[in-house]
Amino acid sequence: MNDAVSVSLEQLDAQLQRIAQLVTHDADGDLAHACDALQQQVSDFQALWQKSGLSHPVPAALALHLRKTTAALASTQENLARHAVLTQQALQTLFPQTQSATYNVGFGARARNPYGSVGRQSGEFQVIAA
Repeated sequence: MNDAVSVSLEQLDAQLQRIAQLVTHDADGDLAHACDALQQQVSDFQALWQKSGLSHPVPAALALHLRKTTAALASTQENLARHAVLTQQALQTLFPQTQSATYNVGFGARARNPYGSVGRQSGEFQVIAA
């Protein structure tokens, strides 16, 4: 059963390396699929670990490999968070949010509303005929 766990860890390592390459090459569609595949692989690894019945003490080689994979996973998580922030900043540059409301600008009882309200008309759209 240790062999199956080792093989699963190697597959996780390969997937983490693939994600690291995709983050640097800006392949967002492929990156989303790779992250979904990683999530499934982690879930499968967790189920395999529970089935294997490995408990303390874990063999030294397997423990070292597990620590390296855990560090790589944490590093990949940080890189994905940075990538998400950069993507969000780029999106804000392309499509900035407005700082104020477009139609209901004022506050209070006499708020300016160009379309008027049921109780009071603003008068901004009155037509003057000569």
